[in-house]
Amino acid sequence: MDKQPIVTILITVFNSQNTLDRCFQSIYEQSFGNFKIVCVSDCPTDDSISIIKKWQEKFGKNRFILIENNTNLGVAKSSNKGVFTADTKYIARIDSDDWWDKQKLEKQINFLENNPEYGIIGSNYINVYEGKQIEILMSKTDDEIKKTISRKNPFGHSTVIYRASIVKKIGGYTEDIKYGSDYELWMKFFDQTKFYNLQEFLCFREVANTGISITNHRTRTIQCIKTRMFYISKYRLSPTNYFYLLPLFVSLLIPEKIKKIKRKLIGI
Repeated sequence: MDKQPIVTILITVFNSQNTLDRCFQSIYEQSFGNFKIVCVSDCPTDDSISIIKKWQEKFGKNRFILIENNTNLGVAKSSNKGVFTADTKYIARIDSDDWWDKQKLEKQINFLENNPEYGIIGSNYINVYEGKQIEILMSKTDDEIKKTISRKNPFGHSTVIYRASIVKKIGGYTEDIKYGSDYELWMKFFDQTKFYNLQEFLCFREVANTGISITNHRTRTIQCIKTRMFYISKYRLSPTNYFYLLPLFVSLLIPEKIKKIKRKLIGI
């Protein structure tokens, strides 16, 4: 690369041998090439590390920093290692089982460069469940996002790019949150900057039958309730926001068999 990278692509990896090639290939094919990669390997027990090192050679070690954890730290702590290693203006997140449209970085970086008042940008995305594609539409403007942030997660994690200066200022991800640390991070951004979602489908997310997102649903839901209640109080949001916690409490009572039917129908 001729120019100093403007964005760091941050990826944390545990056991992702079946999806890593697709993820890195989508990064390799980006129309915007002025980036570097920080990959945090969180002690995988499968063949992930050999796949990572293969791609490190392909990208070049000068633009692909590999951090290997000595013990499994989890997503939040591993993410912070990457956040505070990054020395670029922006940080783009991608999960190891997701992949991007070829113009994803180009379109979002162009928006941020021309709109400095915005500190985080996402996009619409597509969930892929058992071969079925489900389009997920996200709120667009700062007003729309902040009005509903205590009711729903405003960003898909793999869709976001945020300004490195802001995420470092607020301390990055909260490390004692095992699941849902991304949602809590957006809450920490709330009073720091403006939010935006491009209304294009720039990211694809595979929703598996098993894994963290399903087997730990109860833990994630409880954490989500705690996060929302804390920030509704902190930012003195309308008390009506507490009403929207009811579906979360109800979801704790729904049998897993019913949840599987829901995922087949809507892909989440």
